[in-house]
Amino acid sequence: AAIAVAPLSSHAAEKKNVDIAASAPGGAWYVGLGAYAKVLSGMYPEFDTTLFTGGGITNVMRVEQGKSLIGITAVTFMKAAHDGVEPFRKPVNVKALANLDDMTRIIFAVPADSEIKSVRDIVNSKKPLRVFMGSKVGGNAEMFARWTFACLGVSKKDLQNRGYTLYGGSPNECASMMREGQLDVMSMTNPGEHFAISELIKDMDIRFLPFDEELLTDLKEKYAMTPGTLPSTMYKPMVKEDIPIITAPSGLVINADVSEEDAYKMAKALVEGRKDIALAFPAWDTITPERICKDLPIDLHPGAAKYYREIGCMQ
Repeated sequence: AAIAVAPLSSHAAEKKNVDIAASAPGGAWYVGLGAYAKVLSGMYPEFDTTLFTGGGITNVMRVEQGKSLIGITAVTFMKAAHDGVEPFRKPVNVKALANLDDMTRIIFAVPADSEIKSVRDIVNSKKPLRVFMGSKVGGNAEMFARWTFACLGVSKKDLQNRGYTLYGGSPNECASMMREGQLDVMSMTNPGEHFAISELIKDMDIRFLPFDEELLTDLKEKYAMTPGTLPSTMYKPMVKEDIPIITAPSGLVINADVSEEDAYKMAKALVEGRKDIALAFPAWDTITPERICKDLPIDLHPGAAKYYREIGCMQ
């Protein structure tokens, strides 16, 4: 499903279709990229922007194939794509457009009365559990859940062989299933407060599961993820104190064949429109002229690099 977000324009300039691969509707990336699309087409009316639903892994492939010109993914997936390692089968030729420098949090949650007290307890349960893995296969949430379980010594197949039921779908589907008592464990990813979780806790009490130190270290060493916290300022009153979890920043990839002129404009719109983007999606107040080109594991698109040199982000 795609939703056009370009404003009407009377300009006679030839339109350029800019398909932007995001996430499921209602997801954080979808909201944030909707704001970016509005800024981009507002600054440059020749860009006819459209959001496409996707996931952190499939977005990279879609951008390489030219089905989308821009796509969002986890920065850790950029390197995996470049190197052609799991979850990618071969090297993927895309360029970096930006590091959004946010803190995408990977959270696991259970009903408040659950016997499960930590992420490790999920795989040590004496009874089979019903686990929502996040997105469907191809999304970053599903991959992050798989990596988490791999560090705990089990695969999806191992869990299924034990009788676990593993689900995938949209955030709203996940929240609905938890609300109706159809899940024992849910997993989601989000830079800020996820709308689906915020709505869920109006109807039921849930508890967020901590990652232990050993698990955090393994995820950092094996998958270049970053230990962080779910702060007590989020999801009130469910979070009483900071909870140790794993995180990963988000970034934008761009098709390697996009012209330098267009890539320059796409990068410029991110920087100059960052305040408007953050108004619509506060979790992206992390976009700054100083950091947008830093800590990216793949080469920047030459057009984006030209703009970043002009603003002093890079030499």
